[in-house]
Amino acid sequence: MLGVGTDGLVTIVNLLLCLVILAIGVLGYRRSRHAPPLILALVFGMFGLSHALVLTGIWNPRYSSFGGWPMDW
Repeated sequence: MLGVGTDGLVTIVNLLLCLVILAIGVLGYRRSRHAPPLILALVFGMFGLSHALVLTGIWNPRYSSFGGWPMDW
């Protein structure tokens, strides 16, 4: 397949879903000019950014963001 494990496939699917929700939120804002769809799009954009960082290897989710100690997985 893509040469990624199950965790990688889940991250890829989550990233794609985040991008879809981001696009729907932006389109909803452009149509209605109300803030909630834009806020939802921004939130899912940040969530998608975290998935992109994991996929590129910039951020390793196996380490806690509180001091960098490895988690017991």
